[in-house]
Amino acid sequence: LGAHLNLVRVWGGGIYESEDFYDLCDERGLLVWQDFLLACAAYPEESPLLEELEAEAREHVARLTPHPSLVVWNGGNENLWGFRDWGWPDELEGRTWGLRYATELFPAVVAELDPTRPYVENSPASPGYDLHDVHPNDPDHGSHHQWEVWNRVDYTADRDEVPRF
Repeated sequence: LGAHLNLVRVWGGGIYESEDFYDLCDERGLLVWQDFLLACAAYPEESPLLEELEAEAREHVARLTPHPSLVVWNGGNENLWGFRDWGWPDELEGRTWGLRYATELFPAVVAELDPTRPYVENSPASPGYDLHDVHPNDPDHGSHHQWEVWNRVDYTADRDEVPRF
């Protein structure tokens, strides 16, 4: 790519890393893409989870804001894609699934506590497009996750991929 940077992603299906991790990233110039910890699933938007996720988001945004290595906040991993392609609308039968966390709660917390950093609603995502009109993993918009080699295509096909950040 020629971007000349080193960046790690703290994935939404994992953990919030320790202070030692972020301190080391600061010292070494390693940039951090920080997910909120929602991944690959539907999450109800009602109490008590709503309040728990808001408290968690506030705690970690306040804790991590001082770290210059942190360059972007992200609302989670593959949740929009899951809604679009993994049969959730039928299974949920009209119940909430977490969209408000990615599009309302997390961006509001970031805007209040860390307004200088960008926020991305999910990865992958097609920002600025309706979820029903443009696929969240569309290779022409936003971030893109490449899963073809795991299921359908020889790994050498990745050479032809144009990565999206």
